[in-house]
Amino acid sequence: MDVSSVNDIEGMFSSCSVLTSINMMGWETAPLLDCSGAFTNCGELTHIDASVLSVYSASYVWGMFMGCSKVNTIDLRGWGGSTGNMDELFNGCTSLTCITNLDTSSSSYIGADMFTGCTALVQPDATAQADLTDTDGANWVNAGTCP
Repeated sequence: MDVSSVNDIEGMFSSCSVLTSINMMGWETAPLLDCSGAFTNCGELTHIDASVLSVYSASYVWGMFMGCSKVNTIDLRGWGGSTGNMDELFNGCTSLTCITNLDTSSSSYIGADMFTGCTALVQPDATAQADLTDTDGANWVNAGTCP
């Protein structure tokens, strides 16, 4: 899919209740500026490999995966950089067990609800773990590491 000139995917797949998977391999996006709510409430989505999305300069990724209750893994390889508002990014992802390559080191706002409702989450493979330990909802009660 040629999305090379797209820089805003806000709400792109929001509430796609029948979407079970998405393969973004081959997507070459322009640096994305707004990804907020892109997959919000995709309740049947089980896996997201978002590593191909160029969000390193995005101002908003707020609620991007919020309400994706069946997603169990999310790969964020390639997301490094100065991502902006990350509040509620994984809010309500009740089946989420593993987030790989999470880098919050240059994010402007993490927010208190980034992991609210992520009851199955093990400590993510994070670059800036110090940024996450005091965030409300991110007290890793489920010991373990991402596979």
